[in-house]
Amino acid sequence: MRQCRKSRRANSAISMTLLLAVVTTACTTMTAGPDSGQEETVTHTTTTSSAVTTGPEPQSTTTTSPAPSTTSPEPSTTSAAPSTTSPAPSTTLPRPQPVFSPTSPFNSPIPANPVIDANSQAQVAYLQREVVADLWEFGIAIYEVDESTTPVAIECIQRWGRCPLETGLHRVPEDAIPAPGNDGTLVVIDWSENRTVEMWQARQRPDRSWEASWGTTTPLDGSGVPEVFGTGSGISHLAGVVRVSEIAAGLIPHALVFSTNNTCPDEFREPATKTDGISDRPDCIPEGARIQLAPSLDVAALQLSPAEAAIARALQEYGAYVVDSGGAPIAFYFEIAEDADKANPGAVYRANGLRRDYFDLGAIPWEYLRVLANWDGS
Repeated sequence: MRQCRKSRRANSAISMTLLLAVVTTACTTMTAGPDSGQEETVTHTTTTSSAVTTGPEPQSTTTTSPAPSTTSPEPSTTSAAPSTTSPAPSTTLPRPQPVFSPTSPFNSPIPANPVIDANSQAQVAYLQREVVADLWEFGIAIYEVDESTTPVAIECIQRWGRCPLETGLHRVPEDAIPAPGNDGTLVVIDWSENRTVEMWQARQRPDRSWEASWGTTTPLDGSGVPEVFGTGSGISHLAGVVRVSEIAAGLIPHALVFSTNNTCPDEFREPATKTDGISDRPDCIPEGARIQLAPSLDVAALQLSPAEAAIARALQEYGAYVVDSGGAPIAFYFEIAEDADKANPGAVYRANGLRRDYFDLGAIPWEYLRVLANWDGS
């Protein structure tokens, strides 16, 4: 977790050598107003800093889609005994204070026997093709401040309506660093004002003020859905993000969030308030949709790393929400570790099995996913 003392980060920096991993992914970002639906897809390779712009294309690098499964697999009841060789979490960090209301969609467990979406099997057949962890380039930079941080002005460059950050001043650490990808996401948790400051494509000016293509603010005791949209689905950039300290503790006490390259262009569902959907496929998934890993799956019997096990357990209890369009079938959002860089996602992530940015989470049996008809299980 990045935290200020004004701008001091919360976690101690831990140096660690890492073999360079080359991973390619794509991220879809909004380039026009919130209601225009116009998108551009930018392909990034972590070994270069260049970006190649192409037309909108929801498909992944696989050019043909497998036929949806006609039967749902049943979890094995005779799984092997749990592995005893997985590394334990490497360090203990202070758990972050809970954000948003206990009744928020992101903090509410999924009830027993939820109603499943009629198109769930087809949607899962696409989603399970590739599942990755956004740990650095398209991760979320998170800082925490209090009244000791000096407020500054923020200007929103895009004229997509009323930008809440252009009213008054906002506390942002002087040395805050946005996410390095072209989303440039920066989230500040301001405990003194009980709200977030959220910027998309954030840039600091020479006079220490900030500009962003867009931004919003979300009450920390609210639902996690701001009055003025944050992500492509309208949901806060902070909601559902996996924190570094949660991976260290082996416990994620909330729903996860993810982007996908198969978002529906004309449909969204609560808690989303809009969509930047890009796919015309019949198996597209609406923004705001909630997915769940089957609770009957015996996670303890799987050969998973500590991080993968924590992710799987959270997906069984809380699930995950589609909050944005992106470049992979599923890309979960994680907090950027303070000691992370292009070649190293950070010591805590590495020690718990997430060894590189865009880490492939294929060890989790994604065929046991299901898509809920509504977020509350109804």
